[in-house]
Amino acid sequence: MKVEEYSFGWIKIEGKEYTHDLWIINGEIYKRDKGLSKRLFQTSHRIPMEELEKILRENTKRVIIGTGEDGLVSVEENGAKYLEEKGIKLEMYKTGELAKMKLQFGKDDSGIIHLTC
Repeated sequence: MKVEEYSFGWIKIEGKEYTHDLWIINGEIYKRDKGLSKRLFQTSHRIPMEELEKILRENTKRVIIGTGEDGLVSVEENGAKYLEEKGIKLEMYKTGELAKMKLQFGKDDSGIIHLTC
């Protein structure tokens, strides 16, 4: 599945436009549950390990984070370590870069894409 276009507040993936943050889990797209990060950090700009655990499957080999237009989203340190220990590659890009790169999400990829800040 390919990221085709992005502008502040929306993204187009495989011809479909989305206006909310996304979870991509091994080829499927879901609305992101920002409540996980908001409960812990009072913001959706910090991704906790618990949220990473929600998007992982047995075959996940890569997690891609779209960090928003200005790159404000970060991953909690122990979350990054957790992925490393499981042998899962973490890639982080400003969300606009995902579209410029025409980034492809494969069946072994999961991700979190923030559409604003």
